[in-house]
Formats: sequence, C-alpha cells, structure tokens
Amino acid sequence: MRETPPVQPLQFVVAGRSIQHPEKAALKSTNADAFAADQNVGPRVIGIADGVSTVEDEGLDPSALPAELLGLCIKESRARSLNSAVFDAEAEESLHACDVDIDTPKLPLYILTKASVQCKSFGSTTCVLALLDDCRLWSVSIGDSQLLVLRRTDTPPKAYPAAHEFSFTTCHDSRGRVSNPEEYGGYQVVYRTVSQQHFFNCPFQFARMPDTDCSGEAILRKTAQTADVGSVIVHPGDIVVLGTDGLFDNLFDDDVLELVNKLCWEDARNGMPPKCSPAVLVDALLERAVNAGQPPPGVSWPVVTPFSKAAFDEVGRRLAGGKPDDITAVVAYIVSSSGPPATETQQHGKSNGSSPSYKPNEQLTGQGRQAAVGDTFTSGSSSSKGSEKNTMLPKSGGLQQASLQGGLSTVGSRSSFPPRNIGVVPPAIKASIHSVPHILKPGDYTVFERLKERAQQRLQRASSVRAGQQSREGISRSWNALPSAFVLAFRSLFSTK
Repeated sequence: MRETPPVQPLQFVVAGRSIQHPEKAALKSTNADAFAADQNVGPRVIGIADGVSTVEDEGLDPSALPAELLGLCIKESRARSLNSAVFDAEAEESLHACDVDIDTPKLPLYILTKASVQCKSFGSTTCVLALLDDCRLWSVSIGDSQLLVLRRTDTPPKAYPAAHEFSFTTCHDSRGRVSNPEEYGGYQVVYRTVSQQHFFNCPFQFARMPDTDCSGEAILRKTAQTADVGSVIVHPGDIVVLGTDGLFDNLFDDDVLELVNKLCWEDARNGMPPKCSPAVLVDALLERAVNAGQPPPGVSWPVVTPFSKAAFDEVGRRLAGGKPDDITAVVAYIVSSSGPPATETQQHGKSNGSSPSYKPNEQLTGQGRQAAVGDTFTSGSSSSKGSEKNTMLPKSGGLQQASLQGGLSTVGSRSSFPPRNIGVVPPAIKASIHSVPHILKPGDYTVFERLKERAQQRLQRASSVRAGQQSREGISRSWNALPSAFVLAFRSLFSTK
C-alpha cells in the first residue's frame, strides 16, 4: 500500500442514495437518514446522518436534526475556506472556554462542533463526515454510521467463501466473516471509522431534546467529547464508502469488498478511478443490504449478518437474517483535480434506479430520496413517511422484488440515549422490545417491566428535587449512573437461556 502523499490536490466524484427497506416502510415511519456533499470549496465534504426513529414517539420529526446538522457542517466548511486562521482561532477559543482539552486533530472537530451548536431542531442522530483537505481524508463520527476507505491492490481478487457457509461461531467478528481479507486480493480496507455504541443497538448520538440542556456550551462540550476523529493519506483511485447502520448492520466488509471487486477491479488501474459509475456501486450496495440474511437458493437457513452476529456476541441470541431499516450509502472516488474530467468516470454502467453521480464543484443533499442535479440540491419534505419514500424502489425487479422475498426478521428503530422524558422506556428496554422484538421470550417482558418501573422511579426522584437545587446536568448524571446496571440486567436475561 502506498504511503507517499500525492503531489496534486485531490477531489471527489460522488453519488448517493437513501431508501427504506420495504418492511420498515410498511410501518409508515419516517426515513430519518440524510446525506450531503459539497465540493464548491475546500475542504471537500461528504456526510451521512441517521436520525433516531424513536423520537417520533415523543412527537418529534426524526429527520429534521440529521438534515440540519449536515447542512450546517457544509456551511461551516465553506466558512473555514474563506479564512481558515480566523475560523480555527474562534473554534479553539470556544473549546477552551468550555474546558475541552484539544488532543485530537482540529479541522473536522471544529466543523462538527460549530455546526452542532447552531442546530435548532430537536431530535437525536448519529453522523459521520469525510473531509478531503489536499491529500488527507479526515473523518469525524458519532455513533454507528461508518466510513471505509478502499484501495486497489495488484493482486487479482479471489472469491470469498459463500456467506451461508458461516455460522455465528465461525464468523470472525461483526465486521468481517473472514479474519484474513488481505489473502483474497482485490480491493482492501485501508481505513475505517469505528462504530460507537453504549451497548447492542444503542449507538452514541448527538442529541437535542426539549428537556435537556441545549445551551451552546453544553452542546459543544458533549459533541467534542463524544466525536471520534481520524485521518488517512488517500490517493487517486481510492474509494470512500459511507453508510448508515442500515447498510453496515447488513453488510460485512467482505460483502462490500466483493461488490467493489466485481464492479470495479477489472477496469481500474492503480492511481485511476474505476470506470464503473459510483452510482452503480451505490445501487449494488443498497440491493445487497435489502437482501441481507436471505438464504440462497437451495439453502434453508438465513445468512449471518453483522447485526445478528453482534446480537449473538453481545446478548447471546440467534437472530434470523438482517435488519430492515433506513439504508443510505454514499460512494466517492478519489481523483486528481488536474486529471481527466470527472464526468468521464460517470459514463460507464447503468445505475439501477437512476441514482445520479455528482462531479466536482457541485453540492449534493438528500433525505430519504435521490437528489436531483442542479446548482443547489434539496430533498423532498422531511416529514414524508415511509410509504412515500418507498417509491424510489423500482416498480419491478431490483430492490423491491428482492425485498419481497423476505429474509429479515426484525425492525431496527433505536432509542435515544439517555431517555429524555420522565416515563419514557429506558433504552435497554426500548432497544430490545422495539428494535429487536424477537430477541425476547415471553417471560422476559415481566423482568423488563420491573426494570422499567425502577428506572422511572429513580428518574422521578431525581427530577422531583426543587428547582435550583439540582440542575438538568444533575438529572443527566443520575441517569448516567444507571446504564451499567441496565446492561448487566439486560445481559443476565440471556445468560442462562
């Protein structure tokens, strides 16, 4: 793998699309995923955010905060390009004023924290940003939306073992079935972000709720302390894949690499982008995610997915198939800014569903739909329900036809963490009952009801302290003492079953 930075500035050629799995769309829930890209000015920015659907139970639009956060990140990236010295000085001063020790790279953290402070919408969301600054790709993430950087090797790809050959115990981990992907040649993962989770199916989140401290200082401090920042030197020909948990809970890295090898390796050369349009790769990833977990022809058992593997490892249960959810994928090719026009790399292959590709100096935004090409890219109404979002799926064949074959057994709404309203179901319970309804046996509900009652009693005692004697942060701290006990109780339910 090359380590020497390229001499010429780099840019993205990018495509993105968001859909709902038909099983989730049938519930008429909002597609809370959002995605955006902006390459008008440096650094180039791509982002994905995944709103937590269960805030809809509290009367909030789960898609509002993700879209607003990404839009503000693009705004702040543009502001920095106008005067980076002033921007960085202001951001550093703000972080120091909130007693945040800056021991991480500054650029992506500054953009995310300044954007988060300006948000007005209530809700909760995960996010991941990719910022291309000259030859370095920065990532900043909160939660389980993830980013991969793939690089072509000179070794021709070998076929990965069939997915149905793996069991819960023989899969290497929740990110890969095999432990030695480098032995299979082709494209390889050279960089990835790490999923941040409190426990199974409950990710770290950027949250703004009506009953919490939403002051600029509190938001800035929490965002800076939670975000995970990293970077890697990238080269022309590298492929960046961003996805929400709807993608990466259903696809192992092996699945992503297998698709990229199939579509891109043969016609690509080191230092050059693939001839296959990134939109074609986006559609292939979405289709594979929708089909995740289905038994192949002649096989009677479902395929292990990252979601079911994590459930087995963390709570000891064998879930069948994958996770029906909002699914968003963005694919970006790294190209030289002085190389061939970006449109040349978009003219090969036909995109199922006509997902658009985006050349440099354009902006892409989307929220549960395909974005249209133009000077400014906007999405449809953020309050659109799943049945309307599902119209993106082909009317025959492709994603829709495959999804109707079934194969996924659980609905993947996640809970906000910590719970924001007195009386809301604690996250360990909500993540189990609402997100993985088949994970509990009938007798388990009684135990969870007792846990729920105790949690609500403790939260009510904390909130009953007279005004002025305990701040909102005090209530938050009283809750923060509970998660470990809940996790232990949660796991103990399954340890003897």
